Amino acid sequence: MNNWNERKDKWERRKRKDEERQEEERKRWKKMIEDLKREQEEEIKRRKTEEKERKEREEGAREEMKQKHEEEIKVMMKKHEDEARKQAEELNDFRERKEQHVQEYKQMLEERQKQNEMLEKLYNHLKEEKEKEIREQKNKKEKERQELLQEIEKLKNKKAVLLCDHF
Repeated sequence: MNNWNERKDKWERRKRKDEERQEEERKRWKKMIEDLKREQEEEIKRRKTEEKERKEREEGAREEMKQKHEEEIKVMMKKHEDEARKQAEELNDFRERKEQHVQEYKQMLEERQKQNEMLEKLYNHLKEEKEKEIREQKNKKEKERQELLQEIEKLKNKKAVLLCDHF
């Protein structure tokens, strides 16, 4: 009877130690999982912040480039408009004095109008190119964002598989 009680006590001590070890192991795994989740959330937050900052910088650069381009076009258009206006005034002055100069200035005016049309076409062409470039950049960034999301999903799946394999 005494021997049986000793074995029972020994068995209960082993059982308690096993349960304590299992509890410690569960706590350790739980902490590891929580740490991994926290790290993953911090990484996602950091990436989102970086992505937002990058997009803001790119948008600012695009906007600055667009404004600069528009300002250059405005300056060019104003310059050519002023030039055309001046030439038209000169044309009227010379018309009164000499008929010969009328024909020469008409020809110059036509050339300026062609230049203005060419500039207008150039402006529209450059504007379309810039809009296309902006769309391409947006598409590229969206593709990169999707790739990052896929990488995140893969990492999540890997971690989930690793965690499942560990249990």
